[in-house]
Amino acid sequence: MAKALRTGFCVAALCAVLMPAGAAWAATAAIVCPEDASPLTAYAARELRRYVHACSGELLPITDKPRGHALVLSTDDVGLGPQEYRLLTVKEGRWRRLLISGGDETGLLYGVYRFAGRLGVRFHLHGDVLPDEKTPFAIPMLDETGKPLFHLRGIQPFHDFAEGPDWWSRESWLATVAQLPKLGMNFVALHTYPLAEPTVWVGTPEDAGEDGRPRRSYATQYLNTGRDSGWGFRSRATSSFCCGAGMLFEDDLYGADYLRDLMPAPATEEEKNEVFHRTGAVLRDAFTLARALGVKTCVGTETPLRIPPYLLAEAVNPEAVIHARGGSVARYGSPIADTEEDPVYQTVRYNLDSYHFRVPSGTHRVTLKFCEVAYDTPGARVFDVSLEGNKVIEKLDIFARVGKNRSFDAVFDAVEVTDGSLDVVFGKVVELPAVAGIIVEGPGTLLKVNCGGDAWRDYAADQDVAVDPAFAARVYEGVFTRILRTHPLDYYWFWTPEDWTWSGTTPEAAERTAADLAAAHTAWERLGKPFGLATCGWVLGPQFDRAWLDAKLPGDFAMSCINRDLGFEPVDEGFSRITGRGKWAIPWIEDDPAMTIPQFWAGRMRRDARAALERGCDGLLGIHWRTRVTAPTVDALARAAWDQDWPAAPAPEGAHRLRNPAAGFPVNTLYTRADIEGTDNDPVYQTARVDAAQYVLPVPAGEYTVTLHFCETVFNEPGGRVFDVALQGLKVVEDLDILQAAGGMNRALDLSFGDIRPEGGAVVVSLLREKDWPSLSGISVEGEAGTVRVNCGGGAWGTFSADAPLVSEDPATTDFYAGWAAAEFGPGIAREAAALFARLDGCTPRPATWVTGPGTFFPDPRPWEMVAHDYAFVDAFARLGARVTGAGPMDRFVYWRSSLEFLREAARMNCAWGAFNREMEAAAALSDEAARRARARETALPARIALARAVERAMTRLLMTASTPGELGTIANFECQSLPKILLEPGEKLAALLGGPLPPEAHPSTEWNGPDRLFPLAAPACRAAADPVRVKALTLAARPAQAVSVYWRPLGRGDWRVRDIPRRARGVFEGEIPAAELGEEDVEYYLEARTADGGSLVWPAAAPTQPHSVVVGPQHGE
Repeated sequence: MAKALRTGFCVAALCAVLMPAGAAWAATAAIVCPEDASPLTAYAARELRRYVHACSGELLPITDKPRGHALVLSTDDVGLGPQEYRLLTVKEGRWRRLLISGGDETGLLYGVYRFAGRLGVRFHLHGDVLPDEKTPFAIPMLDETGKPLFHLRGIQPFHDFAEGPDWWSRESWLATVAQLPKLGMNFVALHTYPLAEPTVWVGTPEDAGEDGRPRRSYATQYLNTGRDSGWGFRSRATSSFCCGAGMLFEDDLYGADYLRDLMPAPATEEEKNEVFHRTGAVLRDAFTLARALGVKTCVGTETPLRIPPYLLAEAVNPEAVIHARGGSVARYGSPIADTEEDPVYQTVRYNLDSYHFRVPSGTHRVTLKFCEVAYDTPGARVFDVSLEGNKVIEKLDIFARVGKNRSFDAVFDAVEVTDGSLDVVFGKVVELPAVAGIIVEGPGTLLKVNCGGDAWRDYAADQDVAVDPAFAARVYEGVFTRILRTHPLDYYWFWTPEDWTWSGTTPEAAERTAADLAAAHTAWERLGKPFGLATCGWVLGPQFDRAWLDAKLPGDFAMSCINRDLGFEPVDEGFSRITGRGKWAIPWIEDDPAMTIPQFWAGRMRRDARAALERGCDGLLGIHWRTRVTAPTVDALARAAWDQDWPAAPAPEGAHRLRNPAAGFPVNTLYTRADIEGTDNDPVYQTARVDAAQYVLPVPAGEYTVTLHFCETVFNEPGGRVFDVALQGLKVVEDLDILQAAGGMNRALDLSFGDIRPEGGAVVVSLLREKDWPSLSGISVEGEAGTVRVNCGGGAWGTFSADAPLVSEDPATTDFYAGWAAAEFGPGIAREAAALFARLDGCTPRPATWVTGPGTFFPDPRPWEMVAHDYAFVDAFARLGARVTGAGPMDRFVYWRSSLEFLREAARMNCAWGAFNREMEAAAALSDEAARRARARETALPARIALARAVERAMTRLLMTASTPGELGTIANFECQSLPKILLEPGEKLAALLGGPLPPEAHPSTEWNGPDRLFPLAAPACRAAADPVRVKALTLAARPAQAVSVYWRPLGRGDWRVRDIPRRARGVFEGEIPAAELGEEDVEYYLEARTADGGSLVWPAAAPTQPHSVVVGPQHGE
């Protein structure tokens, strides 16, 4: 299997040399499958017939006896273990028979898909890539075996953002699950934010309901456009989206379609239960298909478990003096300013409802202690507080008030209590309310609680920081009972606290997690151990011992974690110290700071897969949200789970190279327009590379003086940025604080080092992170043999050369991209496209990051001319389009060209935003109102108009990529998170400066001005025999499409039948091919939209020559 997975396969050439004519083969060929085959084996036969037909046009019969040439399916090969397969061609007289055998039914299915890959099919989560041209059918001579390197291989699609499974419909789920075996994967796992998302219900067995419909629930929903989220997502009507984007959404209130009438959030008790019931029904269908396909499923919650407030209230000790309702607890380790009570402010209870204090009636003094320990931007967390029913704080934004990691106390001197209970109630405005401590003083009363934390000095420990284990076990029993009544499940996992990765934990808090896991284990044993158990988290274990849980957990638990630092750190070495249990590594297929832009990490998947194998892991998953733009990375991860025999990385070329960090955040660029003191070379010091691992500068042998140029342009207080510097591997500077060493911000600092001799033909400058990100503005290497100067982070200036593109340190990927590009775009541009994507892999520019939430765009103060050179690859790729042939390859080329163009236009938009902000600041700084208005009209308004055009260009390219729920989520993210900051809120400020509304040209267009588009939101490749084929078609056109029809027929035969698909709303059409008409037939179909100008669009792009096919799945017959 090894080399076959990595190299291209020219079927046409092989057939021409080795095989008889295709028609002669097909006339006598058949697929041989036992008459009494199991549902999965029968499905394998149908899948084999589907792909032979797609690639050759021949529809082979399925029979239980060979009649000539044959493709024979078998699970009787005793030499194969579970999940293994063999492809072996034998000659029997004049007949050629290809035996596709599996060590079990799942292995057989993998063998079928491996053979389909040899026919020219490439599989992805979002669907299949099929060759446009049919190749005459023939049976090649094969002798190949396949064996996975990991027992479990799959995906971990993460909820919480619109780009991920929050917006997957039932059809999206079925389509995705059916693709997993095609990728050689057999696992799908889901994380749940408990009490916030409906994936997992939390309650007691009595409330679980006999049919899985809870009797009592709490309000949950997946993200939708009608509600603000904690990650910067603001509610907006989809009809207000710019550039025609609203045509793709049938309702102003948009989210998971099965929860449509329960959005933005359930209001009644019945609606709360219904959210869980409908979500469970979708998971039941998806997980039933998964089980039939041999795909394991997993769901879970965070530990210690968050328990619904009503259950806590019922379980509370009536004698308790302090009672908290709702919320989770979190601990952070950063020093807190303006206080000597750091342990109080370092812990918080968040997402809480209230605190209640048993106190005598009378007048009390209440001190509320706050600290923003999580967010570093205003507007991320906003909430109200009421005392005794009176709102005393409205729209508190702790960060906006005092900043991050700084104490803030609100004192109320005359709080009257008349009923013996002082009630402190919190109300969410944006994000989750949080409080660090509360003090209540009154007649004979002094109560102090460390909210979210342990007892400290005279502060009491927070209630429910440690839940009674027996009570926790009862709740877990309810969780597991409801799952067993709702849907199949193979594993339940428990995510350790997220703050373990960011700030660490204490031994006491870690023990609470271990106690919670023990309670869950008790409940699991009571129910007869109905599924497997596992741990997961943002780290493998606490910072004092990453393998700590191994000694605490029974052997029933597998252990897993996602890689630290958003995947930029490799697989945790702590796995090596864990034995006797399952171990699952989870690399990041994409990271959420760059959620809205393309990311390419094939090399990192190879690195992490190899490390997982070396550390003894038996599971390899990938965390992700989107499915199409991540396709190359998913493909690389899937292949690395079966084969790790890839070539070594070649030595990078060029005058100098910049290596990506081995750990930490991606390399970024800093820029300031400020004048730099102490130099005449301002452009060198105005730019900087941030958090680069190394610069490698090839030079001839000799002695050199190396001068490193620094300038602090961000921090204005010492201690903000500290790092070490090494030359040739030897540390030459320790604890460098540029601000302190230079004597202030925006001052040049040069450090020179003599007698430096190159090793391996290069001078190597290494930057070692201590606090925040290392920053370097320039490098000068001077010697008798020559001089090399680099303007780090900037373009060429004077004798300084422009900075180099990044070079990833991960394994080589050109061989991987060669196969991917050949399938994606055809042979005409495969070599050049592969080289381009391989250069981008691990080094793609990032004009989006986490500001208030995933994929937020940000103002860039640099002029576009300084940035444009980073995006030269976009035009280079676009120029390849003239050589792409075939409707399918061209359709995929347009997708990737548009994705890269969106990346560039987003960066250009950031620069336009920075220019607009600069003009707004200049206008607002004027003291005279008339002068401010004149300046705003003359400079800020033109900058705003230019920004509106930049937004249009970016959104148009983004809309050209729309093809899955992930892209719709990215569109909504752009509109609901970034656009308010880019245009809406600044527009109000500009209107105030101008003294009137903005002109129409200062707003982005609401109309679509790109080419007409048609695509289905999901296209499952299999169905249960009793199911219809459901179609949801989206159209995007300047003049709305007139109609959409579906043309269908039994697979490979008969005339096309046609059904019109009703318009749902706007550009969305939704309908079905009824199950009664389909029977138990495998079918193929394509969509046609009739446009307002009399033209037509089709999907798939190569239809009707290459339509989409749907076969009857293995869930039929169970």
